[in-house]
Amino acid sequence: MAQKKKRKVDVAARTGNLNRPWFLFFSMAILAVLAFYPELYGGFVFDDPHYVEFNPNLDSLRELLGWDLFWRRRPLYWLSFFIQKQMWGNNPMGYKIVSLAAHIATAFVLIRFTEIVCRKKKLDHQWIPVLAGFLFLLHPMTMEAVAYISGQTNGLGAFFFVLGLTLFARWSTGEAERKRKHLVFAILSFIVALLFKEIFIVSIILCPVFYWWLKLEPGQPVDWKRPALLVTGAVIVMALILFLVPVHPIPRFKQAFLDTLTGANVQALATNSYAILYSLRLFIFPDALNIDHDLPVLTSYGDIRFMLSMVGFIVLGVVFWLLRKRLPLALPCYFTYILLILPSNSVILRRGDWMIDPISERNLYGSALFFAIFAAGLLVNTLKNRRVLVGVLAVLLLVLSVRTHLRARDYHDDISLWTSAVKYSPERVRPHFNLAVALNKAGQIESATRHARKVVEYSLDTRGFGLLASLYGKSGKTSMQQATLERGIYRGQGDKALLWSQLGQLQYERSLWNQAEPSLRKALELDPDFLKPRITLIYILLSQGRQADAEEQMVILDRRFDALQTQFGAKELLDDSYIALYHFAKGWQSIDAGHHDLGERHLKEAIACNPHLVEAYLKLGDYYYRTAQYQKSWDTFLAASRQPTYQKYRKQLVPYLENLPKLLNNPDLDPGL
Repeated sequence: MAQKKKRKVDVAARTGNLNRPWFLFFSMAILAVLAFYPELYGGFVFDDPHYVEFNPNLDSLRELLGWDLFWRRRPLYWLSFFIQKQMWGNNPMGYKIVSLAAHIATAFVLIRFTEIVCRKKKLDHQWIPVLAGFLFLLHPMTMEAVAYISGQTNGLGAFFFVLGLTLFARWSTGEAERKRKHLVFAILSFIVALLFKEIFIVSIILCPVFYWWLKLEPGQPVDWKRPALLVTGAVIVMALILFLVPVHPIPRFKQAFLDTLTGANVQALATNSYAILYSLRLFIFPDALNIDHDLPVLTSYGDIRFMLSMVGFIVLGVVFWLLRKRLPLALPCYFTYILLILPSNSVILRRGDWMIDPISERNLYGSALFFAIFAAGLLVNTLKNRRVLVGVLAVLLLVLSVRTHLRARDYHDDISLWTSAVKYSPERVRPHFNLAVALNKAGQIESATRHARKVVEYSLDTRGFGLLASLYGKSGKTSMQQATLERGIYRGQGDKALLWSQLGQLQYERSLWNQAEPSLRKALELDPDFLKPRITLIYILLSQGRQADAEEQMVILDRRFDALQTQFGAKELLDDSYIALYHFAKGWQSIDAGHHDLGERHLKEAIACNPHLVEAYLKLGDYYYRTAQYQKSWDTFLAASRQPTYQKYRKQLVPYLENLPKLLNNPDLDPGL
């Protein structure tokens, strides 16, 4: 009896909370919410509006299925966004809750996967699995993939990837009595993960090596021939998928694979070899995490930093090989870490006009799984005293939780996100530019101007000049606005269509129409698809009574506007204020062409989209006035007088407001102004 009781106690001590999965799951959920909750109440950040809020392909299932990019790249990623948008529209909290739930579920399944591996390899499967799960759950490196809604591809893909590994481990270790359904569901999970993100194609290489390693008994001689054959076969299978399947969701990976083979990818590989070692530093000391890492761009394999990186990889591999008996999880985790990071952060170098992004933290999410397992194994095997181990783990998890909580605040909104980036990369252009844009949207013009000046100081990119000029305009500094635009036109580098357009807008607002028209036409010459200068050009043509020219421009505008409404990641974001300008131009042109009913509808639509667009009230009120609808005209002009920018148009309104009270009392009077 005593022996049986002792056996039960031993089993409980060995398995710990793994026998109480619901308790473990709820504990993880509570800790995750406490650590991540500041970002849950935030808004869309960075590219989220393009991916979700203003993505026209998510409006209906027909639009989604007819979207070329849906079939070519990450179809389940876009499908998940479509489903979520039907559930909570443009409320960012819903998307953030899904991301956090996926993160918790991934950490929970990671515990089960690690527990199967530890039991098979005869390791401590009480501490290592649970610690690995909690390290992954609370590590601040996972924040970007969780808080950045566009990064859901990493979180959801990683969940199915770990689920597939868990099912595969059960099948390969015989825990599932080698039932085929576990292998089938493992393969399906890997396919689902691949359709969320292309990097999980590495499952083809990982699984055979993983199977061989699980079957390798302690003390057994290492047979390198078998894994070499397995990897070779896996690479052949992967190449067949990439080059024989006519349509698949990973064309970028295919192109990067070709570039690597032909030597065209030298800069990417050299730069990111350094970035991978830097990522290890971020996992160990996550103090410098931010969305814009200031890393050098290496242009050749002869760069000393590339060679040191290669030496670093080899040294780490040798160290983990020599410690394979004491730290049996280290080498497999290191191999998988590198395998997962290579397709995403090493083969593809993310580029922009003023940034090269060698390392994106959201793309380290899959690698974080195996870093957590490695760290757990290292701690448990190093700290043999259980009291010391518990104390160290408590402090470690507390520190990580606090760092994650503080980082969650950074992801609350664009201002906090880019303020943090400026703090870590004060001389980089992108953080200053994006922070200035965010401050501008929030109405903090003075602060935005300060950062826009930094952009112009550090770079001659035309977008910086355009941003600074628009901020001067909002501050009423029109002379500085014009000087900045002219300086950007003559000294700036990049697309100057925006600057010519802004110069034309400024000249139009100052009633310098003879100067504005050439500026706007120059902008359209540089970029014929540019919407804003064409709209303003139509205003000028209509003001001058050039109806035929206005109609010609309107035909082009209609075609471009329709195309832009269905374009993902459009250069011009069609928000309500932009749509209002289009409807105002359409309404004005329609009324002047004699299509009164159509014009009235468009002007009302312009006001509905942007109630502060005083010009639309003026045109609509004038139309009512000239058609003897005096009450409607009076109501429309009164509504115009309540708008913030009314004073700018006061002189135009005064004659109407003086005449209308008389006409309301006696409609037979002469309505002339």
